[in-house]
Amino acid sequence: MIGGSPQSEALAQTLNAAAIQTTVADDIESILWSKLATNCAYNALSAVSGLSYGPMLDVEGIKDVVASAVQEAIIVARACGVRVQDGLIEQILNIPTIMPNQMSSTAQDLARGEPSEIDFLNGYVVRKVLSSEFRHPPIAPSR
Repeated sequence: MIGGSPQSEALAQTLNAAAIQTTVADDIESILWSKLATNCAYNALSAVSGLSYGPMLDVEGIKDVVASAVQEAIIVARACGVRVQDGLIEQILNIPTIMPNQMSSTAQDLARGEPSEIDFLNGYVVRKVLSSEFRHPPIAPSR
């Protein structure tokens, strides 16, 4: 998936001709932030718990932590001028129903002894809040 620009259609056609499935999305920022919110919600929790998404969401309190992580990413995205689809929290909370046995890529990385990507996921959201472009009242810490 690539963002829309005057060259995007031609690039997508070239990549598709090379058997690299490519689509053009005019709302690429929204799509990327939705993916980031999903990763912020599940990657670290799955990695530190060692649980796949289904059993992890059954742990008391985890659903609230996931929802808070998504809400935080949504607040930051919107403050940065990104349109976020309605119902994103519910959509992300439904992922364990669709993929109950899925372990996050971070959990898989740690199992292989590779470094965590959490600083590039959750840390990105934090860095956006700390940046000069962020215009929103402070986010209250989760409890």
